Amino acid sequence: MTPSRPAIGALTGLASEARILKALAGELDLDLQVKCGAARPAQAEEQARALAEDGPQGLISFGLAGALSPNLSPGDLVLGTEVIDPSGDRKVIDEAWGTQLQNAARNQGLALTAGALLGSDRIIATRADKATLFGQSGALAVDMESHHLAAAAQAKGIPFLVVRAIADPADFDFPVSALAPLTPDGRARPWAVAGRLLKRPGDLPGLMALAGHSAKAHKALRELAGVAATLFGRV
Repeated sequence: MTPSRPAIGALTGLASEARILKALAGELDLDLQVKCGAARPAQAEEQARALAEDGPQGLISFGLAGALSPNLSPGDLVLGTEVIDPSGDRKVIDEAWGTQLQNAARNQGLALTAGALLGSDRIIATRADKATLFGQSGALAVDMESHHLAAAAQAKGIPFLVVRAIADPADFDFPVSALAPLTPDGRARPWAVAGRLLKRPGDLPGLMALAGHSAKAHKALRELAGVAATLFGRV
């Protein structure tokens, strides 16, 4: 017997983002396959292609993002209407699906800021880099997975959607200690971060601020995931 194809394939960057979707899928019995890029460009590209190869009816990039626009704050939700890859190529999301999500979110009192999203194969960590990229691209935010998912979706002719929650604002510099590599399944390495912090104790306030920003973003993602389930159920 041939296994059924998933209705939706989702790509995240972190294990914590994937857990939100997997919990929702289990609770609502959704036909959803989730893979994680773990802030590794080659892995994100491979996982996006694998999702597309399974022939889903739609793909979604879901997770946190860094703000490029100074008008966005931690916890704000972004609908990426188009994804700009590092070469400057732009890929547009499925317009009907995006409109449905905006309407569903609005009905639940959630605001989605719509606009371009920039894909990057490196962490954009400083306010100076964020300002430069905002000036060059006009994109609202940046992440490390959406451009890979968009490319895989376009190659297979699969509609896709990009929804992200802002974790770090445009005027925030990532503390160096926070940039320790993730595990391959997208989990943080607390001991690696602690080791860096011992060498850079001045990073502590930045790490505490980042934890607060991330908590707001994850809360917003959980709320949005519940709304998005209305779309998943229609596919």
